[in-house]
Amino acid sequence: MPLFLRVSATEWLEEALPDEPSWRVEDTLVVGPVGSITNGVVTQGVLDRGQADVVLVGRFFKKNPAAVWSFASDLGVEIKVANQIEWGFLNRGGTRQENRL
Repeated sequence: MPLFLRVSATEWLEEALPDEPSWRVEDTLVVGPVGSITNGVVTQGVLDRGQADVVLVGRFFKKNPAAVWSFASDLGVEIKVANQIEWGFLNRGGTRQENRL
């Protein structure tokens, strides 16, 4: 289960306390933006520019449960979904033979 922790911090503290041990330790937090992430192009841009390690999309899934497919379409990427979900869209492997009496 992931643990999310909100860190409220300032950028200038490193310069005010340069010899403190906490500033000499390598960064070990995964940083991810939240809010107003509504398309794949913005998401990929944030990751490509190194502004975040991951992008967290939560509230947008309530508005658009097919957000994964939308993001993939925005980026021109083909995704593989679970077979159980795919069956509803593509058919379940073969055509059904009707038994007639």
